[in-house]
Amino acid sequence: MKKLLILVCIAALLLSLVSCAGAGRGPYIVTFETDGGTQTASQEVKKGGHVQKPQDPEREGYTFTGWAYRGE
Repeated sequence: MKKLLILVCIAALLLSLVSCAGAGRGPYIVTFETDGGTQTASQEVKKGGHVQKPQDPEREGYTFTGWAYRGE
């Protein structure tokens, strides 16, 4: 009985590791926060790919100075 319990635990552990193996492979969705400026479309980027620089947003009374990364 004890050996069966150990086998079940090992099988559960292997199953959880296999199911997590595909995590983080992309594609990734990149969104842009314009803080009230004109909307900028999100981009889908494959792992190892690059984000294309979007058009600068516009907002009355403000000068756009560049994009900044705010990772989560």
